[in-house]
Amino acid sequence: MVKIDALTKRLMMAMAHKRDVPADLQAPSPQLYMGSAVHDALEHFFDITKVPVSERTYERLEHLLRRAWAGVDLSPWKRGQREEERKRVFGDDKELEASWGKKALNILYRYFLIADKTVVPFTAEQFHETRLDSGILIAGKISDGDQPRVAA
Repeated sequence: MVKIDALTKRLMMAMAHKRDVPADLQAPSPQLYMGSAVHDALEHFFDITKVPVSERTYERLEHLLRRAWAGVDLSPWKRGQREEERKRVFGDDKELEASWGKKALNILYRYFLIADKTVVPFTAEQFHETRLDSGILIAGKISDGDQPRVAA
């Protein structure tokens, strides 16, 4: 049996009843900021129109993370939102921000070591939902959905 902590249960209940997520569960945090930047970097890394398969190196992924961290490749509205969130999370504490940036780089490095960099996902870092025959709705951001491989 899976144990669910109280915070997760509150979030699940809010989402299940399609209510707004409580403000205290939306508060910016270093973890959420880092996660958003990591996901944005991976989204660009696996977008064949932005990074050809032949250019998928760790150095390129690191570069994309730094751009995502700064909100460079986001729409103007999202960029402003990211900048505001960055100020709220880190303020002027450059050491705190650097420590979370290093954690993000470490996550991406470990991911890069095991990831198949040759895949061309049919979806990457996009929100999807589907309803099961039982009526249960499954929804969330899917890191990547790879094209099925065709035997040669």
